[in-house]
Amino acid sequence: INSITWRDDSNVFASASDDGTVKLWDVVEGKAIKTINAHGGGVTSVRFDHEGRLVTGGKDNRVKLWDAAGNLV
Repeated sequence: INSITWRDDSNVFASASDDGTVKLWDVVEGKAIKTINAHGGGVTSVRFDHEGRLVTGGKDNRVKLWDAAGNLV
């Protein structure tokens, strides 16, 4: 895991990993909610914005914006 970020309501956090995925985690249930295949070669950073969207940066030298459902914007 290279980076984590908390959603504003603190019920969900996201983790960015070298396997190229971002995982969304439910804090209350303690389990993964969703896995996003974000970047080939690994994800170096992830951040929630105040609207619940995610911004990711990867080893592929790209920055991507994802909606709250995990779809690439």
